[in-house]
Amino acid sequence: MTFEHNIVVALEEIKAIIFECNTCKARTVLAPENIEVPPGSCPRGHGWDWNASTEHSSFGSPFASFIIALKRLRDPMSHRVGFRIYLEFDEPKGS
Repeated sequence: MTFEHNIVVALEEIKAIIFECNTCKARTVLAPENIEVPPGSCPRGHGWDWNASTEHSSFGSPFASFIIALKRLRDPMSHRVGFRIYLEFDEPKGS
């Protein structure tokens, strides 16, 4: 018998976006509603390249752009920007 355990979250359930520096592993944690400008570097000053070429053009719709961006962000070559992105959310309540 096989058991699976999946966690499904809605976008509004994301508590924080965590940016982890590829160089030193320092982290910057920001609530999505508080991000006006993405951080340009880690707390230790290692620069992050938000303009790394993604060969992507905007599709106009934020929904289509999100899906395409998610696919591109999962690409192993995305490490060139200098950081990794993690999403934090509350653990689901007991079932």
